[in-house]
Amino acid sequence: MEGNQSGNKDLGTLSIKDLFFKYVRFLPVFLVSVALCLLGAYLYLRYTTPIYRVTGTLSFKTENENRGGKFNDIFLAKTVSDVQTEIEILKSQELMQRVIDSAKLQTSYFAVGKIKTLNIYNACPFRLNIISLKDSFTAFKMNFTFPSENEFRVNKEPTKYKFGDEFANAYGHFTLTRVRNGVSGKEFNVEWRSTVEQASIYAPMVRVAPKIAGTPIYNVQIDYTNSALAADIINNLMIRYKDASIEDKNATIDQRLKYITGQLKRIAQDLDSIEARRIYYINENNLSGYQEQMSTFFKIQTDMNLRIKDENLQLVVIDQLRTYLEDGLNNFELTPSILSLSDLTLGTMVAAYNTMQMERKKMLEDKIPESNPQILAKNEQIEKLRKNILESLRNIRIAYNSSIDDAYKRASSAVSSQKQMPAKIQRLLEMERDRDSKIALLTFLNEQYEETAMQQAATISNSKVVTGAYPTDTPIRPNRRAIQLLALVYLPCIFSSRKLLMIK
Repeated sequence: MEGNQSGNKDLGTLSIKDLFFKYVRFLPVFLVSVALCLLGAYLYLRYTTPIYRVTGTLSFKTENENRGGKFNDIFLAKTVSDVQTEIEILKSQELMQRVIDSAKLQTSYFAVGKIKTLNIYNACPFRLNIISLKDSFTAFKMNFTFPSENEFRVNKEPTKYKFGDEFANAYGHFTLTRVRNGVSGKEFNVEWRSTVEQASIYAPMVRVAPKIAGTPIYNVQIDYTNSALAADIINNLMIRYKDASIEDKNATIDQRLKYITGQLKRIAQDLDSIEARRIYYINENNLSGYQEQMSTFFKIQTDMNLRIKDENLQLVVIDQLRTYLEDGLNNFELTPSILSLSDLTLGTMVAAYNTMQMERKKMLEDKIPESNPQILAKNEQIEKLRKNILESLRNIRIAYNSSIDDAYKRASSAVSSQKQMPAKIQRLLEMERDRDSKIALLTFLNEQYEETAMQQAATISNSKVVTGAYPTDTPIRPNRRAIQLLALVYLPCIFSSRKLLMIK
């Protein structure tokens, strides 16, 4: 302590001139040290591969405003109920595989330098054209050197090729195409990976995080050595995600349209057959004027016929749905729910059944094997609900049959007048009732088809690209300014320390 105090007193008695001559002998060491630090910083920045951060912004639709009736409701986008699930889809390898295929990113191009090799993406002065591969699952790497502007060697072999020449090696048959405005260089590496392998590399790079807490706006980011490649991946990823969400929504709609189309074709054929037999029967038995004879009967029976027709339509719907569920080939298919029954409980069960089917399909798409306990448990739930629906259909059919019988009994007084009619007219009436039932069902199916087709035309994604991703020239690593500042400050701080001041 006393030594420090005496040293401080000595310094206090020194003049500026004395201080200058006291420390000027350290100036060369100081300048050399600063120069070495700046040189080290330059070499580090020169030969360290920069990492760029590229960001795109995506908005999920989490609200669905109903602004007027069923028609407007059809044209509103479906909402996202679980944002975290959508984030996992965005980061999934399956979606990245779509990006790799659409952007053709299986091939990567690298410029070979004296110290480091950089991914130059689209800036490469040539493109590798694959004519055929001997193994489409095995990755490979080729080296290209250019002894002249229009000639190249493959893997440093002595044979020279020109652009457009076909060459072959252990990987397959290829050609090179010249690309203008590419970077200059004498040596390049080209790496090829399958879609699955390339996706397994890029998918883990994707990060999705809220841009502003509490909002449905999310940043989609990638940190990579080539910002142009990262920007293309993000932009393509957001587009492929929108396409995937639309495809998922259209899966159920396509199933409904397929079912309705099949039913329309079948019922139209039945109707044509019934109408042909009716016309032939009228002509053969000279019954063209029977309508006037039956006017009184139709007036009496109108109310009961309407009731019987409606309930017969319900029976047809029940039978078709029951036949579909009892067919073993449809055990893991969506149950058509377009033929709406008046029974709300049954409608709820059918909707739950379809939801379970979609969940099972999603699990299989996520590569969960069918022997997995989750799949087996889901199969058991689906089968149990299928049996419950079939039991409910049987009970509802019994109720409708009872109601139809009651309607016929109430119409017995009107039917009694029919006993005086010729048997031929009775047969004709049966044909016309059958025809009217088919026409009613055909009209109903056509309405359902138009509504479903309208929903398909109005299907839009549940997300929106707020801001596209753009390449950047400013890396996040290394931090140029911080490293340069550290180089300038580090040694001066050492030389200005207390120990150096105490040197005599």
